[in-house]
Amino acid sequence: MVNLRYLILALLLPHSLYTQLCSVPSSQAHIIVSDAGTGRDTLWFGFDALATCSIDPQFCELYLAEPCGPPTGLFCVYFEYPCGFESPSFVWKNDIRDYIGPTDVDTHRVRFMPGPGGFPMKLTWDRSKVLSIADSAILIDQFGGILHRIRMDAQDSLIVTNPAIGTLLLIRYGQKINATSVEEPTLIDRFRLAQNYPNPFNPTTTIEFSLPKKEYVTMEVFDLLGRRIKTLADEIMSPGNYTRTFDATGLGGGVYFYRLVGGTSVQTRKMLLIK
Repeated sequence: MVNLRYLILALLLPHSLYTQLCSVPSSQAHIIVSDAGTGRDTLWFGFDALATCSIDPQFCELYLAEPCGPPTGLFCVYFEYPCGFESPSFVWKNDIRDYIGPTDVDTHRVRFMPGPGGFPMKLTWDRSKVLSIADSAILIDQFGGILHRIRMDAQDSLIVTNPAIGTLLLIRYGQKINATSVEEPTLIDRFRLAQNYPNPFNPTTTIEFSLPKKEYVTMEVFDLLGRRIKTLADEIMSPGNYTRTFDATGLGGGVYFYRLVGGTSVQTRKMLLIK
């Protein structure tokens, strides 16, 4: 069922916004998907300093359904809801996320449909680009058993001959970013609270955050009832990147929230403690 809210968004967005060519930061990789004819499309994925785990129009990530298949016969390939549970009727072709940490595992669902050329479908990629943003990555068929399981850091292509297969999972392990991306910035230009890692966790987890200017900062952990569990920061801090460790020893399993406050900026994220 189509989500009316996103349909309205798609209709209201300026046409130039989703037809523009997107810049490609150096911390990205891509998959070229082609059918047996002339159909060809590209999926970009990776990291950027300003990305979030949501829809970022500046990276051409939009809830817009691509025209594909009958009656237009256009080629179609896209990522599907990588950061939540959204309607699969809305898709985007890029998945540029915020860097979290080396222990995080990113999972993308890749869907594709051939144009008039039909099957077989061929997926190709540059192994060096994949290894620039992850220690390893796999493509795996998620339906009807594992018919394909390809190490993207060891191979550079996959041919899909079964027309029943239209979805693959792309799983990246060991996130990493190069010196030009957010790990070693020349200038921190925004207030940022990262997702904790690992998540879920037991009993400790790491929280990273960035400050663009000197200010009084507090970071606190709360339970589902809003009760403060622990204070991780309560001091004046200079611009820079920081890390705090949260030790949940003695706490019950469940969802907790951590909040970073600095001046007029406030960011909150949730984490899951498993016991």
